[in-house]
Amino acid sequence: METHNDKRRFVAQRLDEIIGALETSAPGPGEQSPVPTSGEFDGSLVAAQRHRAEIETASDERLDAIAAGYPEIAAAWERDGSS
Repeated sequence: METHNDKRRFVAQRLDEIIGALETSAPGPGEQSPVPTSGEFDGSLVAAQRHRAEIETASDERLDAIAAGYPEIAAAWERDGSS
């Protein structure tokens, strides 16, 4: 059964992976982020770090919004995390 604490840990771990990838291959000025995002999310390192910092204290609704903003995280949660 899914709990938001499980999802919180899952999203935090995935954001850590995204941050690591962005630290090694951050896009230059005018380049698109290698991280797929949706909504208001821009795929920048700074945004990912901000979202990661927000995870521990985010409301359940905000946690869901952060996860949804990164399609890879949302898909992985549906596939691996919510079972």
